Amino acid sequence: MITEPIEALARIQEASFARASESTRRAYPTDKRMTGEEMLEFLARRKVGVLATVRPDGRPQAGLAGYALVGARFVFASREDAGRVRNVRHHPHVSLVVGEETADGRSVVVVEGTARLQSPNEASLETRAPFRDDHGTLPEWIEVLLLLTPERILSYGSDRG
Repeated sequence: MITEPIEALARIQEASFARASESTRRAYPTDKRMTGEEMLEFLARRKVGVLATVRPDGRPQAGLAGYALVGARFVFASREDAGRVRNVRHHPHVSLVVGEETADGRSVVVVEGTARLQSPNEASLETRAPFRDDHGTLPEWIEVLLLLTPERILSYGSDRG
């Protein structure tokens, strides 16, 4: 298991709870928070979350979006004309919620941060890798990559503790 993203996710979460309100800390009790390793495993197993962006007129827009976790950064592939791309051009702050409910309980990771857009041709090989096909090429529909750098992470696993 790669330690860099584990440590980064844990560090961001720790800082997030240090500056969180009392209400948020009660909603995400310490004994129910995921460790960095648990978050990485959960986020790697899930590949779709609800991505929320802000429309140019200030209204929220949320929708399902597939992601790849590259290091501690979330990468989304998109068409250039997608609403989320237009929104990020006007307002780069986004939220991602990845949740799961099983017979054992509920788990969720909430990520907030700043997104930036990048042409696939300008992206690193590591950033493009999760989207490439068996021949190493990107599908034609991928016109832009949205890179979310986490600034706040909250997690909860009801089956913990």
